[in-house]
Amino acid sequence: MSWDDGKHTKVKRVQLTFDDVIRSIEVEYDGASVKSHPRGTVTVGTKSDGFTLSPDEHITEVNGYTKTVFSGDVITALTFKTNKKTYGTYGNKSRFYFSLNAPKDKQIIGFLGHSTNALNSIDGHFGPLPPPPDGTETKPGTDDAGGNHGGGTDTKPDTDDAGGNHDGGADTKPGTDTKPGTDTKPDTDDAGGNHDGGADTKPGTDTKPGTDTKPGTDGSGTNTDSSPQKVEPQGGKGGNQWDDGADHDGVTKIHVTYGVGIEQIRFDYVKSGQPKEGTFHGVRGNRSFTYTIDVNHPDEYLLSVKGSYDSSNIIQGIQFKTNTNTSDYIGYDDGTQFSLEVKDKKIIGFHGFVDTHLNSLGAYFVPVSTSSSSVTPPSPSPLPLNKSEAQGGNYGETFDDGAFDHVRKVYVGQGDSCVAYVKLEYEKGGEKETREHGKITLLGIEEFKVDSDDYITSMDVYVDKIVGYKSDIVTALAFKTFKGKTSHPFGITTERKYEIKDAKGGKLAGFHGYASDVLYAIGAYFAPTTN
Repeated sequence: MSWDDGKHTKVKRVQLTFDDVIRSIEVEYDGASVKSHPRGTVTVGTKSDGFTLSPDEHITEVNGYTKTVFSGDVITALTFKTNKKTYGTYGNKSRFYFSLNAPKDKQIIGFLGHSTNALNSIDGHFGPLPPPPDGTETKPGTDDAGGNHGGGTDTKPDTDDAGGNHDGGADTKPGTDTKPGTDTKPDTDDAGGNHDGGADTKPGTDTKPGTDTKPGTDGSGTNTDSSPQKVEPQGGKGGNQWDDGADHDGVTKIHVTYGVGIEQIRFDYVKSGQPKEGTFHGVRGNRSFTYTIDVNHPDEYLLSVKGSYDSSNIIQGIQFKTNTNTSDYIGYDDGTQFSLEVKDKKIIGFHGFVDTHLNSLGAYFVPVSTSSSSVTPPSPSPLPLNKSEAQGGNYGETFDDGAFDHVRKVYVGQGDSCVAYVKLEYEKGGEKETREHGKITLLGIEEFKVDSDDYITSMDVYVDKIVGYKSDIVTALAFKTFKGKTSHPFGITTERKYEIKDAKGGKLAGFHGYASDVLYAIGAYFAPTTN
């Protein structure tokens, strides 16, 4: 389950239990009125250790290691650095390293994360340094919202913007009482009655999933039979408002980045028959994964969204349903459930509230038989594609980039005895698009560039079974083009080599496969060519 200690003056004490993984962490804070309790599970036979900070000592950095087990990622070791010394390492170093660093002149003033029978993930809230021990007060400056590994936007502590909840969690300052009605409200009601940064609109109140909100009721906006219907944000409170608008023909692609909750989300659209790339809403953390969903517009369209959020006011998990497919559940199915759905209507746009994580999500609906834009001439039928089978294992998360006009560059990142990361640079309609899968390591990235008058005709995939992984993984990749350009194998070659090519001589137009911390499998789309 997800947890959030909130923000405090400073960390006072840290206690951990561990064996081969970190089982629990318990943090005590200065000025906290609530007794601390372990996050995770304290079991018999585990080691216990910790430390207590001096009054003039504060935490500036946390480093750790994770590994992937059957149930997901778990933290195996943690090290804490302060302005005076280093505590730990507690636990056992393993395969993947991560680091949480406070920005300059800031300290870690609270922790948040996810835990089950072990500690799965950890993140931090950042705040101003404590006053010096001589009693002179340091001006508070700004307070970084948590969960961003130092990458978020500074928020002034005395300004209650969007409900005062910039980190997706409760923002009650130690020793003070947050009074209702003191929020700074925006001048316009763009959010449909969600003035404080995301009113907690649950399914069944105001806007009910599966029913039309009548014109003139709270949060509905104008709702003639063909005009877009605005369904208000569902989820937690807090965050800053964003709105992609309702002037689209449909949704074509969804990008969801998740770690400790949903960190980022982006929607790509078609507008007046032309592709429109969306904007990422949120902040990507250092230990996160991106899941992409392709919507085959216009034959396929988005019908509904369901998800869950918890007491941190962050959406923890989300799932999308079209008229033909239902996506995997992305993230954790924890907390209060919500849904966005209107009978006989489809989604053509999104809006919501976000800070370092996604707090809430709303949508624009139109009747299935129409779109919000003027009717455009039908597109010519696409050329038939050949989708080759992915070679490798079947573990990790499914990715499917679909097919593009051209593949311009392929970047391959090395891991320990395998391919850990791929980045694909595509071209479609004259516009560049990129997709990333796997995890970047410190072992380097190599590039294979395809000339503008050339294209990839085949790909060699080297596969092996490596101890410590749940299935076969990809150890190397090599590419050949129509004009005879051949790459060297990127990675470590093995006896198990698969050549992926089109029997009719088509060009490679996109990739699909399985990946998480490494590349488990990869296949390709091939499109006909006039050559």
